[in-house]
Amino acid sequence: MNSPFQKSNRVSSGFTIVETLVAIAILMIAVAGPLVAASRSLNAALYSRDQMIGSFLAQETMEVIKSRRSNVVNVDPANWPGGYASCTAVSPCEVSATDPSLSLQTCPVTGCVLRLGTDGFSTSGTEPGLIFYRRFYLVSRSVSPIPEYRVHVIVGWNQGKIPYELEVVSELLSANK
Repeated sequence: MNSPFQKSNRVSSGFTIVETLVAIAILMIAVAGPLVAASRSLNAALYSRDQMIGSFLAQETMEVIKSRRSNVVNVDPANWPGGYASCTAVSPCEVSATDPSLSLQTCPVTGCVLRLGTDGFSTSGTEPGLIFYRRFYLVSRSVSPIPEYRVHVIVGWNQGKIPYELEVVSELLSANK
């Protein structure tokens, strides 16, 4: 007679469901670690790229301002900073090396939007994707004997939902020194 409590003569040769679940959990942990590291590395690389582009854009604006100052000072030193004096912290400006006339544009306090175009980043660029914001302003430091100005160039961008900004500051005299 067979009793429900009688031992079976069969030998079990497979995995139980618990063993299978434990094996899958261990495998998932082993795979997730490198994926997290790769994701963080990719984010760091993207941030580095954007920071490098931002520093180039800030340096470009600073070089345009220095070039403009040198040209004006060589002709009429008393005329520096000219129209650049209207560029203040509450009413910043934008000037681009890609604009042959080097005309000033007024910007909102957050900065003028720069997009990638055929001639580099400019306010007239049309490419989607990388978007930067750039603005600059001057602060008068002294008026005599030689006027001195502190130039602030600020470039910003968003990486995902996180905003970033960098600032380049330089002191400029109204003389070629």
